[in-house]
Amino acid sequence: MIRKEYICKDCDFKFERTVFEEEKEVLCPVCGGNNIELVVREEKKPANCSISSKYT
Repeated sequence: MIRKEYICKDCDFKFERTVFEEEKEVLCPVCGGNNIELVVREEKKPANCSISSKYT
């Protein structure tokens, strides 16, 4: 189960969905359009996290 964020390129509506398996098509819940883009966010490390940490 993965939470993904999307944006509709037709109406600029941002929405999230819980994905249980690979989806074939995602439609905008507002306008019904299929011009959807997956929003990819970079993972950020905490400011106090060092590269030499044993957890990296």
